[in-house]
Amino acid sequence: AVGASMMFGTAIGTPLGGRLGKTNAEAVLLVGAVLCAAALAMCLRLREPPRHRQPTTMRETLLTLRSFPRLWVPYVYAFIDRFCVGVLISTFILYLGNVMAMTPERIGGLMAAFLLPFAALCYPAGRLTDRFGRALPMCAGSLLFGVVYAGYGMVSPGGLLVLMLLSGVFSAMMFAPNLAMCSDLAPPGHRAAAFAGFNMAGSLGFLCGPVLGGVLLAWFSPQMPEESAYRATFVVTGMTEVLCAIVSIPWLLALRRKGLTR
Repeated sequence: AVGASMMFGTAIGTPLGGRLGKTNAEAVLLVGAVLCAAALAMCLRLREPPRHRQPTTMRETLLTLRSFPRLWVPYVYAFIDRFCVGVLISTFILYLGNVMAMTPERIGGLMAAFLLPFAALCYPAGRLTDRFGRALPMCAGSLLFGVVYAGYGMVSPGGLLVLMLLSGVFSAMMFAPNLAMCSDLAPPGHRAAAFAGFNMAGSLGFLCGPVLGGVLLAWFSPQMPEESAYRATFVVTGMTEVLCAIVSIPWLLALRRKGLTR
C-alpha cells in the first residue's frame, strides 16, 4: 500500500508538472514548494509512539547483508529496477524532447501512462504473489520489462504509449514480489535492517541511472546518428533487466528448494 501510494503521487505529479510547465516553468517549482510545505505542516502534527529499540544504522544494515547473503537477490533486483527508472526519467525524457519533439505536457502524459498502471497494480500483484509465489513473477516481470524497455527507441509516439502501459504492468509484476521476497528472506530481529538495505539498493540504482544513461549516450553519440545513439542506450539498459532475470534463475530456484521463499 505504501509503494502504491508513492507511485500514485508520482503518477499524478508527472502530468501536472507537464501541464504547468507548458505555460510557466517556475509554476512547477512554486506548486511543488507549496505541496512540500503542506506535507511538512501535517508531519509536525504527527506523534510517534515510543521507540523500543534504536534506529537501524548503516553498519547494522551492512552486517546483516554480510551475515545473510541471500538478501543479495532482492537487492540486485531493486538496484536494476530503479536503475532502469533512473534512465527513464533522464535520458528517455531527453529523447522525447530532442528526437520526438514532444511538449512537456505530452511527456508528462507518457510518464503517467507508465506510473498509473504501476501504482494501481502494486496491491493486486502483491495479493497474487501471496497466492502463487515470488520467484516466477519476479523473473518473468523483469524479463518482459527489459524486452519492452529495449524497444523504446524503435516505435512511433503511438507505439510508445502502448510500451509505457506495458512497462507499468510489468514493473508492478516484479516490484511487489520483490518486496515480499525481501520480507521472506529478512532474518528475525533484523527486518528493519534488511528493508533499509533494500531501499538503499533501490536508491543507489536510481542515482546510477541518470549518470550511466548519460555515459552510454555520450559513448554512442560519436559513432552513430542521435536517434540511433538513444536507441542503443535503451537497448543496453533494457538488457540489464533481461540479464538480471536470466542470471538469477539458479538462485531463485535454490531459495525455493530451501523453503526460504515461494
